[in-house]
Amino acid sequence: MQDRDFDAGRFRRALGEYGTGVTVITTRAGEQPFGMTSNSFASVSLDPPLVLWSIRRESTCFDVFAGCTHFAVNVLSAGQIALSRRFAQTGPGRFRDLTWRDGAGGAPVLEGVVASFQCRTHCTYDGGDHLILVGEVLGCDRHAGQPLLYSRGRYAVAVEHPDTGGLEPPDDPRGTAASE
Repeated sequence: MQDRDFDAGRFRRALGEYGTGVTVITTRAGEQPFGMTSNSFASVSLDPPLVLWSIRRESTCFDVFAGCTHFAVNVLSAGQIALSRRFAQTGPGRFRDLTWRDGAGGAPVLEGVVASFQCRTHCTYDGGDHLILVGEVLGCDRHAGQPLLYSRGRYAVAVEHPDTGGLEPPDDPRGTAASE
């Protein structure tokens, strides 16, 4: 039970101080692809490989994602703000004129993303006004590029912190598949 004096607006603004990546989560219901922008994506486990994300119960795509067997997490690149905005809107046409391929279970994997995770729905949990979906990662790809971030209610990009000079660069950014 929420305290009467709890300030939901203040809570939301405080959450905005935590920068996140921007993703488009996709699935398929029959022949129809579905997708939505989400910044609730997080890793859960390396063994087995698990990730999670959450969907608002009031979302127009809620029933589709709540019942999906597979989904893909597409991590957007810094140049894909328009794509983020497209999938944040309601209504048809989100996939019009986009290049994508079928991933595991037919979930669309979008072109030009910096990473993608093809998942089988592992389990779901009640998360208050959201449903938390945990996915078993069946395959993943990583590509060169800078990820799109979201912080303080705005899109952002990462810059190297001045205190990290001389550190080894991350491993090879070319795509790899977890199933290989």
